Amino acid sequence: MIQVAATTVDNPLSQLVAQCRDQPVVYDGVRPDLCPALERAVIARMQGDRGRRIGSLNVGGWKSAEDFFTWPDDAVQDLRRAVVEIVGTSRPLVAWAMVNRAGSQHPRHQHRTAILVGVYYVTTGSPEAVTPTVFECPCDGRLTRPEDRHEVAVDPHPGRLAFCRGTTWHSVPKYAGDQPRVTIAFDVRR
Repeated sequence: MIQVAATTVDNPLSQLVAQCRDQPVVYDGVRPDLCPALERAVIARMQGDRGRRIGSLNVGGWKSAEDFFTWPDDAVQDLRRAVVEIVGTSRPLVAWAMVNRAGSQHPRHQHRTAILVGVYYVTTGSPEAVTPTVFECPCDGRLTRPEDRHEVAVDPHPGRLAFCRGTTWHSVPKYAGDQPRVTIAFDVRR
């Protein structure tokens, strides 16, 4: 069961990190009105980056540089302000856009330089091929017995924002859709 948080509650960073101890925290309805403009901005940037390689674990997909929240697009800046309001921090956010296409995947990884990681879902991709982000729980890196570990799959929905700790192992299984699956990932660095 996913823990869904209310979008109207102001969660300071320390509270949000504590809430992410056992499983990811999910906010639904975070500025879904921005998603069409965000999708256009990300796809345009991706098309302009053809041939440029950026280090990424997004195998077969595309990842922007880690400057997403500096893009001048109004929708990008509105999303940045919404995230800052939820996270409740003046710490800088390092963000990037990702596009998964047919056959792409994001293998198991962590963001160890981050205290908190966020994934904002812009598009789900093809309706018949919705692919979740899979989080390994508990989310705080505790060593537990194998039988006490479990996975939580968070399905993408436009305007959904999932948080986990930087020590949380997570992945995106192989995506089989034809339409782009667009996400924005960000770190609140330590």
